[in-house]
Amino acid sequence: MELRSLVSLAGAVVLAVCVGSAAAQEVTAEVLTWDGQSWRLTEPSLEIFYTITPTSRQTDGYPPAPSPSPQASLFGAPPSPMAGLLQSSSPATQSEPKQGHTRTEGVTLSRAGVEVRVPLARMASLVLFRQPVRPPLLPPYVASAHFRYAATAILVDGSRVEGDYVNMGTTLLRGTTPQGRVDIPWQAIERVSFERVQTRKTAADPAPPSPVSQAPVSPAPAVKEAISRLEDVFFDFDRYELRDDARATLDGNVKWLKARLETRVVVEGHCDERGTSEYNLALGERRAQAVRDYLVAAGVAASRLSTISYGEERPFVPGPGESAWKWNRRAHLVVTR
Repeated sequence: MELRSLVSLAGAVVLAVCVGSAAAQEVTAEVLTWDGQSWRLTEPSLEIFYTITPTSRQTDGYPPAPSPSPQASLFGAPPSPMAGLLQSSSPATQSEPKQGHTRTEGVTLSRAGVEVRVPLARMASLVLFRQPVRPPLLPPYVASAHFRYAATAILVDGSRVEGDYVNMGTTLLRGTTPQGRVDIPWQAIERVSFERVQTRKTAADPAPPSPVSQAPVSPAPAVKEAISRLEDVFFDFDRYELRDDARATLDGNVKWLKARLETRVVVEGHCDERGTSEYNLALGERRAQAVRDYLVAAGVAASRLSTISYGEERPFVPGPGESAWKWNRRAHLVVTR
């Protein structure tokens, strides 16, 4: 049911983009990064940077074979500027790597293996969630920390598209400030909100613009879950006792909650796919309750906390094997208000 709804929403998003707007819009983006910086960008765009490396076949006299962009699996076929570069290159001109960038018009979110393309033109905000990968899969000279990213896109009509996985490769959010151009890697962004103001009418809209169409299109209300810094905790197989690392994580969550006394939290209990649905629902409830009890004992008012179990129904990392299961045995804290 959830997957069918997701696919239906994807179709609605595509239809909305095909209809288009009658008036041109000035777009600004409010950006918050994970390290606490904030930016206000005009003319924001998503730019994909790429490198085309010649293959040994091209240097041995064989016809060049186009190879996919690093983002091809997320953004579909390479955009026309890149495709033209690939098709027009001969073995002689391909002797050196070629670098460039091209614009993409949207973001692809994946949930339970189903990909949904969300056009930037229909997006009110995009919120990224990150969970550290332990142990890191990348060597320290590549990255000091390794994160897995999920995301929630809020559309201008108030609907939302959630993804349990997102990877935009070498994409940057580019925009202009009074001090000049700014390029922000997507991994550095915690949240970005878009504001659109109607500026003029087009031939497709001969009627005079109404006061409503001239007013700024307000972004959808911020999702409280998205702006929280509450971290998940993880469990051993078939267990609901809190591990030492889970307690350390919850201590950080307690500090965040005590600084925001107006917030209310739902603790979700999740399991991997092994076992029956009924058993996992009960195990998920015990995990959520263990987290709630710890928070209450640490001084968070019980009236602010509630629990729910999803069992195995909402895996954070789809797929079989311990490499996925260890991320799905978790308690997820959602700020509801």
